[in-house]
Amino acid sequence: MYGYNPYQQQYYPNYQQNVVPQQNVASQSNTMAIATEEEVLKYPVAPGNSIAFKIDGQPLIIEKSMGTSQFDSPKYERYRLIKEGETPKAEDKTEYIPKSVYEDDRHHTDDSIEQIKTSIDELTTQLYDEIDSIKKIISRNRVKKENTND
Repeated sequence: MYGYNPYQQQYYPNYQQNVVPQQNVASQSNTMAIATEEEVLKYPVAPGNSIAFKIDGQPLIIEKSMGTSQFDSPKYERYRLIKEGETPKAEDKTEYIPKSVYEDDRHHTDDSIEQIKTSIDELTTQLYDEIDSIKKIISRNRVKKENTND
């Protein structure tokens, strides 16, 4: 036979299995619409994955990511959505105290100030009394000293 090679291993099949090298699989990224921010905390995310949550009615996206270990703590990133062509507005981060709380605090503060003033007046009176007592003692000692010197 033409092209026949008697030394070629024709009768032994190749027992070597095809080994596919394991590759790092990119983490999946999903987006979910939710009603409240509390749902982000409750939603489970598998290790190595991240999910973006769109809060209904708010221009806000929260991304929850897990590390590659099941023992890693979740990481949260907040993003504010801005429509194309709009300029971002500076957020007013001033926290206002409700008027009722302010009034209560003001009354407590006024009461505390009055108590402090009363205490200062009492202490001042006690101090003047002590000074008078010391002056009397010094005066008596002078008189005694003068009498003993004579």
